[in-house]
Amino acid sequence: MGTEMPVKSGYRFFYAAESNDTSGHVVKYALAADPVSPGTTGMRHFFTDESGVIRFSRRGGADVHSEPVQ
Repeated sequence: MGTEMPVKSGYRFFYAAESNDTSGHVVKYALAADPVSPGTTGMRHFFTDESGVIRFSRRGGADVHSEPVQ
């Protein structure tokens, strides 16, 4: 997924701009956070996109089909 971002609080972040409008503003994106060391630095993988819904998975990378955080 897109650009790898720095590690923060035991999670590695990834960002991908997927679509821009005619003015160049990002209108579709994906942002994910995965534990650097699953089970040690974190238990869940996270995902969000332009919908604003934060999703998670305990079994690997979260995506648009993962369960929303309540």
